[in-house]
Amino acid sequence: MEIFVRQFDEGTGIGIAYDYEQATLHRKPPEISPSLISSQETIAEFNNRLKQAVMDASSVAPETLPIETYIEVLQEITGG
Repeated sequence: MEIFVRQFDEGTGIGIAYDYEQATLHRKPPEISPSLISSQETIAEFNNRLKQAVMDASSVAPETLPIETYIEVLQEITGG
């Protein structure tokens, strides 16, 4: 489905989309928490683990970390 609105009138388009979503209930929200029998972590748990890994990798500000450090951390987190 596409919704067209006049230039700089995005609010109207968002309103139409919201009203359609509420009226039809076609959209299903994503499942962001794992099932009780799943071992997958939630997005929040993953983000916390990522932050901790970056903090463990360096005691300097994250924006000054070399790209190699980020790559190492990502490989550690993803198991790659």
